[in-house]
Amino acid sequence: DGTLSTDAKVSLEKQDAGFTVTKSALSTTGKVDGIDRAKFEEIAVDAKENCPISKLLNCEITLETTFDG
Repeated sequence: DGTLSTDAKVSLEKQDAGFTVTKSALSTTGKVDGIDRAKFEEIAVDAKENCPISKLLNCEITLETTFDG
């Protein structure tokens, strides 16, 4: 049991052929039974680094975590 919430704020830049994503700022807040803050942060960082959408965007991605344990 637990709760998990992630917000993403994406910065776009106008290009000739459309728009390009220049930055994605992620903010994840959660409380997950059975894990501590360190494990929560480890899982969040792993998700950020291995996300196929993040890899596709190929831009600067930041992550802020808040553990409500």
